[in-house]
Order: sequence, then structure tokens, then C-alpha cells
Amino acid sequence: MKRVVLFLIGIILVIIDNSILPLFSVGGSWGSLLFTFAICYSIITGPWEALWIGVYFGILQDIFFGTGFGVNCLLNMLICLGAAKVGETIFKNRKTVPVMIVLGATVVKYILIYVILYLLHVKIDVENIIVMTLMNTLFGFIFYKKIYKLTETRFMKIPWKFN
Repeated sequence: MKRVVLFLIGIILVIIDNSILPLFSVGGSWGSLLFTFAICYSIITGPWEALWIGVYFGILQDIFFGTGFGVNCLLNMLICLGAAKVGETIFKNRKTVPVMIVLGATVVKYILIYVILYLLHVKIDVENIIVMTLMNTLFGFIFYKKIYKLTETRFMKIPWKFN
């Protein structure tokens, strides 16, 4: 059941990221509910879940990214793993530190995307990083407790079985 829920959440969030959030863009850029969910979920659930959610959500983002296919998948996986490792050392039921982790993870991700695309001779505006970081931090602040409560439900506690 957990896999189905995460699959559906991913699909819904990628649809929202690419259809509704652009309506609230600032300077042509907007945050990502998909990435924010992945980071918050990784902080709460640990490295194994972070690996899979990072790869899955990264693939969903890469579908709509256009240039540099695979960049989001790789970066989401690594950043979600890092967030999960940090999440092992914090109080997960508090909101402040996880929101700061979302802020830091967003900055790291978009700086790395900027560097990778710069090496590939693809131009993007650095100012977009500021807007995306602020929006993702706001999303983290609004939705972290809801994600925490979701992970505490009985059907989300059942471990993954690959049989």
C-alpha cells in the first residue's frame, strides 16, 4: 500500500508542479512540491526510503526538465540520502530543523544543477535559485507536519517487500 500511495503522491505532485505552481511564479521561476516532499519524507524515514524516493521523484522531474536528462534523478538521490543521514540525528517531530534542511538541500541542488548545466553550455538564471529556495522553504514549513503525520500512519509503516 505504501508504494501505491507514494506513486500516486509523486504523480499528483508532478502535475501540480507543472500545471498549477507556474501560475504563482515569481520572475518566471517557482518552487517544487515534489522536491520538498522528497526531502521531508527522506528526513523522516531514513536512507533506504530516501534512496528510492529520490530516484523515483528525480525521474518524474527529469521527464519535464528538458535538458540534462538524469541530472534531477542523480541529484535527488544524493541529496535525499544526505537529508536522511542528517534526519537520523534530529527530532523529527519538530519543524524548524527539517525546514532548514529543505532550504539547504534546495540551495545545494540548484547550485549543482547550475554548475552541471554550465559545463554543458546551457544557460540558466542564477536569480531563479533564490526564488525556488524561498518557495521550497515555505512549502516545507507548510507541509512538513502533514508529511510527518502521513509517515506515522499504519499502512506507511509496513516495510517494502521486493518479492
